[in-house]
Amino acid sequence: MRGNAGVPAGGATLTATEALRLALYIGQYKVPTPTSIAVGSALEVASGGTRTVNLYSQLPTNGSSGVAQDAVSGVTTSGSVGGTTGAITRVTTTSPAYNVTFTANANSAGAARFDFAITNPAGTGNGTINLNVIGINSAAFPVLSAGVAMSSVQLSVNGTASGNYSITAGALPTNVTMSPGGLISGTPAIGAAGSYTFTVSRAMTANGSGFTATRQFTLDVKGLTGTSLNTLNLTQDQAMTPFTISAYLTPNGTNIATGLPPGLTIGAVFPNVGKIIGTPTTSGTFISQLTVPTTIGTVVQNMTIDVASAGAPAITTSPVLSAVVGSPTVIGTVGSPISSVSNIQINASRPSNVTPTYTLTPNPLSTGITVNATSGLISGTPQQSGDFPITLTGNWNDLGGQGSLLRTVRINPNAPPLFTSAASVTQTVAQTLSHPLTATNPVNTFTLAPSSAALPSGMSINPTTGVVSAAANSLASGVYLLRFRATNAFSFSEQDVTFNINPVVVPVITTPTVAGVTLASGQAMSSLQMVATNPPILGFAVNGGSSLPAGLLLSPSGLITGTPTTPGIVNTVFVANNAAGLGPTLQVPFTIDGITSGGSITATQGVAMSSYQITTPLNNASSYALASGSLPAGVTLSAGGLIAGTPTVSGSFPITVQAVTPSGTSPQAVSFVVASAGVPIISSNPVLPVSPAVAGTVGSAFTSTQIVASNPPITA
Repeated sequence: MRGNAGVPAGGATLTATEALRLALYIGQYKVPTPTSIAVGSALEVASGGTRTVNLYSQLPTNGSSGVAQDAVSGVTTSGSVGGTTGAITRVTTTSPAYNVTFTANANSAGAARFDFAITNPAGTGNGTINLNVIGINSAAFPVLSAGVAMSSVQLSVNGTASGNYSITAGALPTNVTMSPGGLISGTPAIGAAGSYTFTVSRAMTANGSGFTATRQFTLDVKGLTGTSLNTLNLTQDQAMTPFTISAYLTPNGTNIATGLPPGLTIGAVFPNVGKIIGTPTTSGTFISQLTVPTTIGTVVQNMTIDVASAGAPAITTSPVLSAVVGSPTVIGTVGSPISSVSNIQINASRPSNVTPTYTLTPNPLSTGITVNATSGLISGTPQQSGDFPITLTGNWNDLGGQGSLLRTVRINPNAPPLFTSAASVTQTVAQTLSHPLTATNPVNTFTLAPSSAALPSGMSINPTTGVVSAAANSLASGVYLLRFRATNAFSFSEQDVTFNINPVVVPVITTPTVAGVTLASGQAMSSLQMVATNPPILGFAVNGGSSLPAGLLLSPSGLITGTPTTPGIVNTVFVANNAAGLGPTLQVPFTIDGITSGGSITATQGVAMSSYQITTPLNNASSYALASGSLPAGVTLSAGGLIAGTPTVSGSFPITVQAVTPSGTSPQAVSFVVASAGVPIISSNPVLPVSPAVAGTVGSAFTSTQIVASNPPITA
């Protein structure tokens, strides 16, 4: 018996060890009957802490209970109840106790029970130790929703506590807080979806000793995660990459989306089931509500989708209008519907949810051509030809705005071109030439007319623009008369254009030269055109103080013409002028070949005459001759041009003498009169009688009678 184990026979006193051994020996023959610690007197143990209990004290002391067989296997545990306490860690049999040490689970609080058994050869007795774990009680957290206010949760403790609650590990979701009194509340932030594990601590007292109680909690926040939290940026009219909606905890149903931009939807066919797919057709910012079933509940959360504008619609036409400058597309002819050539249709890209509006500027075009604002069809009958710059627009009336297309179109004329450009151009050689040929009734090409002189070196014409051009100092000065042709779809017309390319240097006369000019007197000269450098020459003139030979004339253009009348040498000084001014003078000797000897000869019958020498200015005659008439008898002309002799007859002998020189044959009329040696003697033929004679009969023809006299010339 426990009470007599320490009293040996004969009154001797046993040591504690001896008494324990004696008790162990004697107690082996009775079944142990330990008592249990009642619930009302449960032992306190700190959550996560340890406590030792002497099981020996649980045995009755009246001898009704046996004891353990030995210290090795006499005491065992049968487990814990409530899942809140730990198992036995050690059994000791030091006198006079059976000690068992156990540990309460961390994260535990409240009532618990520890069962044990004591065994000896007589049998086994069971006992119970009721425990009260001091600590922070568990709490039931609902599944939270991101962006939705949670139902607050108040933490509590089992036992005596002091001070405030605090979080010593982990963290709460963003925007969820815990008050010092342990009240957890708030609205989890958008993007805070996930699982949160955190540890709460508070100062407490257990079994008379202070300690820090801790408890670990876990809560879940459902909501969108990852890229689903970001603004989804798309571009109008561009197919999007299928977008996977992500959420905590694992979507496991059919996603629903409301308020998606037009053109987007939730995919229903693999591999895009549950994904946002499509092509947004309208730009703007859209707040779409997503409903996503997950394993911890349904997430209902907004998502922002920003659709950038695709910009102004691209404008095209059918057929395509030329964009090449200077090569407009022909869309019609004056007086004929343009549909006879082609129907012109304006097209705009980016189909939208609104009706487009088409415009044509200017409208109407070419009086009679308009555009249908709804269909974009250009139609009508043009009344005016020309090249018309136009602006075609398509307006979708949404954030995309208005698109435009600039083109030039041509209405062909039903008449030939009419030149409107200047017919003359004046400038200097030092200037750049740029003369635009222009004409009404749209011109297809400008060319040099087939009948025109060739373009001078350095000059060219652009067949498309009609610009006649030349670089500075590339053209020789002068006057160029050219003929140009403008051709359109109907016909052509031509225009003469004079280009006065003035020099910047005064002229120098090159024809005639200082070598002079030799002409034949009395003979019409071949016209001589004066020439000077640096044309155009504004005029030629004889410088003051000099003159041309008699019979010659000088025109302002420098043409010398006429018949020289006076043999001799005349020095004439010429000058020319152009736009740069008067040039240097040039002295030209004119030699007028001819006979310079007198025009009359007088002599007396029977008397030797004074000789008459035929002379020329340069005395360079090669021969002399009598061109007409005859010399009086007794007078001769020598080969050297000397007329000499004794006339034997009197009278008038008109003659023409000539001299042959390098410039030609020069004649000279000469009056040759030979005076009679006496008075004249009258006679008749037939001879008339001295006495009156019958000369004729009235009514009958008279026979002519010639009266003659000797010693001519007879003057009266």
